[in-house]
Amino acid sequence: MHVEEITTPALIVVKSRVEANCRRMYKLAQDCGVQLRPHVKTSKCIEAALLQTGGTKNCLAVSTLLGAEQLFAHGFTDILYAYPLPIHTVPRCRKIAQQYDLCLMVDNQEAADALQKNCLDEGKTWSVMMKINCDNGRAGVNCGSAEAVSLATSLAGMSNITFRGVYAHCGDTYGEMDVEGVQKVATRTADATLKFVEELKSAGVVCTTYGIGSTPSCSNPSEEMKSLTEWHPGNYVFYDKMQERIGSCTESDIACYVITRVVSHYPGRGYMLIDCGWTAISLHGGGSSCGKSPDCGYGSFVGHESALKLTGMSQEHGIVKSAVAGEELDFGRYPLGTLLRIYPDHSCATCAMHPFYHVVDDGENVIEHWHPYRGW
Repeated sequence: MHVEEITTPALIVVKSRVEANCRRMYKLAQDCGVQLRPHVKTSKCIEAALLQTGGTKNCLAVSTLLGAEQLFAHGFTDILYAYPLPIHTVPRCRKIAQQYDLCLMVDNQEAADALQKNCLDEGKTWSVMMKINCDNGRAGVNCGSAEAVSLATSLAGMSNITFRGVYAHCGDTYGEMDVEGVQKVATRTADATLKFVEELKSAGVVCTTYGIGSTPSCSNPSEEMKSLTEWHPGNYVFYDKMQERIGSCTESDIACYVITRVVSHYPGRGYMLIDCGWTAISLHGGGSSCGKSPDCGYGSFVGHESALKLTGMSQEHGIVKSAVAGEELDFGRYPLGTLLRIYPDHSCATCAMHPFYHVVDDGENVIEHWHPYRGW
C-alpha cells in the first residue's frame, strides 16, 4: 500500500529517518562518554524503543507506569519512571519493582517516606533518583537548596531505598531560538547539577548517576554535558518543526508527518477545508508553540510551505489559507481530494492523537504498522 491509498487523516512514519536519528543520538552519547537513556514519551511504541536503545533493550525513561509495564513485558531492562512519584501509585510500583528493575523519581519527603514504609520483599530495595530543578521550571526540588540536600541525605539513609543520584530536565531549552542559546541553558543546567553532586559528596551522599537532558540540548551538547553520566532526550526519535527552528535538526530529519486531503473550497471566504483537525495534529501552542515559534500555523505543508498555512482547526476540520498575507489562495492548484502532507510543530502531542502509525520506506510504501501503548 502507498500513502496515496491510505484513508486520511493518518500519521506516517519514515522508518529510515527514525533509524538515522536513533543511530546519530546513540553515537553522539557514546562519543561523549555518556550513557544514553532515551525517553520513549514521543512514540510510546516498542519498535521505536528498540531502535533508540541500539537494539540493547536496556536503559530507558518513560513518562507513564503503563509504559514501564509494556516495555518490561517486551524484555526491556533498567527503566526510569521519569515523573515525580505520585504516592497513590506506590502499590502498583511495588508490584512492578518486585519483578523488574524499575527506578523511581522522587522530589519530596512524603514520597520518600511512602517508599520506606512500603518495603519490597527481602533482598530488594527501591531504586530511586531525585528530581532536581536547576531554574528550569516545571518539576523538581530546587538544586542546591537546603531542602534538596536534606531530601538526598534522607533518601541515601533509608534502609529500603538504593539512592542512585539526580536527574534534571532542561526543558527551558525550548525557549531558545538557536543552538547557541540552547547550549547556554544546557551548560548552566549541567554546571548546577555537577556542583550539586559535589556538594552532596561533601555531605557524605554519593551519586552514581547524574543526568540532564532534552532533545535540543542533547542534539547539540555543550562541553559541560560530557561530564555527566547520562542524557535522556526523547523527541529526537521523530523530531518536528519546532526542533528544526531551534537548530536540533534539519527538515530532512523529521521522521513523521500527517497526511490529509482537501475537502472543500470557499473562495468567497479565502480558504479551503482539509480533513485534518485537532484530533489528527496537535493544537499545542495555538500555532505559536507557546510563543517560541511564531506564526507557524501548527505545522508545515511539505513542499507547499510558501503557499499554504493551516490557520485554524476544530475537531475534524482544518482551515487552510494562503501563507502570504494579503494574497489569494490558488484554489486551482489544490483540487478537491488533493493529498497534502504536514510536518507537525509538535510530534509528541501529534503522535498521541493516532491509534497506530503507518511506517513507510523512502518511496512512501507502507512496510509496517506500529501500535503505541495508550494510557497511564
